[in-house]
Amino acid sequence: MDKPFSFPVYQQAKRLYQQSKIKNFKTNNNIVDAIVLDGGQNQVKLVFNMSGQLTSKRCDCSYSKFYHECKHMAAVYMKVKDENVLSQGPIKLRELYDTYIGSKARPLEKNYSDFEFKVKQSLNKFRLNNQIDNIFSYCFEFSTIIYPLQRKDIIVLYIQDILNDLQKNHYSKLEEWMTQCLIDDKNDYLHDYFLDVIKTNHLELLNELIENEKIHINNELLTKILLTIYENSHMTIEEFVNHYFFVNNEVMHYLCTKELFNQGEFSKVITAYEDFNLKYPFSTLKGQMHSIYEKSLLGNDPTKYVDKYIDKLNYWTKDLSNISTIKRIVGEEWVNIRYDTYKKIENKIQKDVFINLIKEQNEWEVALGMIYENPSYHNILAYLDLIMENDEASGCAAYFEYVVNGLLGNYRYNMANSLKELLNYFYRTYKNKNALDHMIYYLRLLFKEYEDVLKTLDEVEVYYED
Repeated sequence: MDKPFSFPVYQQAKRLYQQSKIKNFKTNNNIVDAIVLDGGQNQVKLVFNMSGQLTSKRCDCSYSKFYHECKHMAAVYMKVKDENVLSQGPIKLRELYDTYIGSKARPLEKNYSDFEFKVKQSLNKFRLNNQIDNIFSYCFEFSTIIYPLQRKDIIVLYIQDILNDLQKNHYSKLEEWMTQCLIDDKNDYLHDYFLDVIKTNHLELLNELIENEKIHINNELLTKILLTIYENSHMTIEEFVNHYFFVNNEVMHYLCTKELFNQGEFSKVITAYEDFNLKYPFSTLKGQMHSIYEKSLLGNDPTKYVDKYIDKLNYWTKDLSNISTIKRIVGEEWVNIRYDTYKKIENKIQKDVFINLIKEQNEWEVALGMIYENPSYHNILAYLDLIMENDEASGCAAYFEYVVNGLLGNYRYNMANSLKELLNYFYRTYKNKNALDHMIYYLRLLFKEYEDVLKTLDEVEVYYED
């Protein structure tokens, strides 16, 4: 027997075990709690991994605080091994969670990675052995544990991959399980996936689902089912409303409002939106309705909504988060109006705030236009890095424009020294030898009559030769 304790401790533990000093012995999956009588009551807790190996041990006696082991823990360990009390069936997801995460006061990145690896390993084993019920059990257990949102998708996506694989040979059983989950409102994190699978394989089943009374209690799910039916049917909105009006009026209201928008009836959309908010203040479709409402405010001229936003700006404005909303509302039209929009915004707010806005929105093409419009040191310093990150060729061309503009206009009296400084700055910053060679080539052509410039170009070329 594996003995994770020193020999003297193990020998003392044997006496306690043989004298039946272990009381209140309880197991919860692979976690064991017990009290060991030894001149008092010593509380012991042992945690085992899925292979039955001891991963964590604790006792409230003074000896264990200094030596991290004691005869009380060893005695309980002996009882566990001799009586084979650990769970012998398929590993449950909750057991994995307790072993790798739940038993840790502050789980580390490695603990989560190990847990995710074990979950994938177990699910794959169930799949290979056709243990479908165990897969279903994992899906349910995952919905009951607390897990970081930023890592949740890692497991959810793998679960979906496993379920996709089950469709090949076990679709009827999978469909029955998904349907029941929807009816009983279980595994809600998989509801969208279930609807997608069902609409692909058995669209008519969705009609059967909306006849179930339990589905009507879950308004959010009922809404999703109805919209899925509509998106995959060949009915017009009018036909759909006439057929399903009795099921859920707010969905019908939403679809009719959407149709009004498609027909360009923007004033009617605004009225329908206000009516919707009065009738269904807690609707799950509130976000979609608001989006249609915002677009209707634009009418046929998206600049109206944008100008309305710009008029509210002032020099002290710091929060420009609404620009993302505007871009979403305007949609494809944004490409046509963005440059003029940003120029108007630039005139209303602080320069540093405006520069940060361009960078946050990754509007490198707008920044490129600003450099060509005004190839100044200020614009190069503010925007060239952004352009180079997105399109290095365009960034190099913009810098060349800046160099030529400077040589022609700003410092002809000291052209050679200025040129050397500009080219050195470019190469030191971006390490692009090909672009530097192209600049030198075209500068020779443009300034072939200026001997001081040609001499400077020769010096730069020689200095940066490989």
